[in-house]
Amino acid sequence: QVSTVEGQLQKRCAPGLFPRGEAPFQLQVVYEDDHVAVVVKPPGVLTHKNKGEGQRHTVKTCLAYTLRPTECSEDALHRPVAAHRLDGATGGLLVAAKTRTAAVELSRQFAEREVNKTYTAIVAGRLEGSGGIDVPLRGQEAKTSYQALSYCRSLKYNHCTLVSLSPHTG
Repeated sequence: QVSTVEGQLQKRCAPGLFPRGEAPFQLQVVYEDDHVAVVVKPPGVLTHKNKGEGQRHTVKTCLAYTLRPTECSEDALHRPVAAHRLDGATGGLLVAAKTRTAAVELSRQFAEREVNKTYTAIVAGRLEGSGGIDVPLRGQEAKTSYQALSYCRSLKYNHCTLVSLSPHTG
């Protein structure tokens, strides 16, 4: 009987296996293979827990419920990990690694700014053309290019503008 219990423990803890119970929420999978996955992070959900907060309602926890196990057994991570983060209020595509090799390479690509990030936002006021924003954020350099895409009338702000944003730092 002890060998059966040990076998069950080994199976449950094997890399890539799903956790028990229900997922805290659903993540939409946009792309997935044996090494990486791309999911849609909903706005209002943390990528990973902040100090002193619970872990259950985070993308980090939900990845293990959502993604299928990798077939790369010798290189598999115990659980998939987010390769980067999006602020809690921000929704968008999030890349996750399922293998050690993918985690290391994605981390390198983000650190060396080889990944191009683009955000779409609605801002109060009428903005035309393109330009740059170079204002420190939380004491750190923050440079972003923007392109106004369209605008419309707003009762509250007079106008609202749809913009494309490309951060160069942060």
